[in-house]
Amino acid sequence: MYENLEVDHVFRIVEDDTDAINKILSLGFSPSEIGEHTEQGTSSRLIFFEKNFLELIYLRSREESLKNFLKFHQRVDNFRNKSGSPYGIGFRGELSEIEKNDFELYQPQYNLYGKSFTIYMHSSYFTNPEMPAIFLMEINNSTKEDFYPINNGFSCEKDMSLNQFTDVKLISPILKEESFGNFQIQKGDEEKLLINGKFSFL
Repeated sequence: MYENLEVDHVFRIVEDDTDAINKILSLGFSPSEIGEHTEQGTSSRLIFFEKNFLELIYLRSREESLKNFLKFHQRVDNFRNKSGSPYGIGFRGELSEIEKNDFELYQPQYNLYGKSFTIYMHSSYFTNPEMPAIFLMEINNSTKEDFYPINNGFSCEKDMSLNQFTDVKLISPILKEESFGNFQIQKGDEEKLLINGKFSFL
């Protein structure tokens, strides 16, 4: 299942913009400008690599989130209560018609790389807060390469080990093992998210 998906980016929930900046700096990287997700109630700071990026996302407006399909404030509340995952895995690629049955359609009111796009949210987002948010981003008539930050004019970090996220793993003591493209959930004693086997996104 989901063989045509590849990880585009990974997000982690943080408390606010200051927390986002501090975490990025502690990782040794430079934060992007603030990105605001119109009518979703969230904002974020990004770390760009050549073919992927990391996102530190936070709740900017609970009022907006309450009116939004995603209800992201619920994810944030679960994270704060230690009853939900702080992570999200965004994919690019293509879902088969059968695979689309596992997803819910969401139409954001903001653009991606200056283009309107569609998000397919995996049903577990709405039913299991302990699962990371799993979602596919789709731009009409686009290729995977169209999503690369380096192809969209962004200044990218010079870290060869993270130029491309070839292998993303979530080690979890509670979730069942399963795979979505090049993202795997594996059993382990302590939750941690590893990119390319070494980089830990805490």
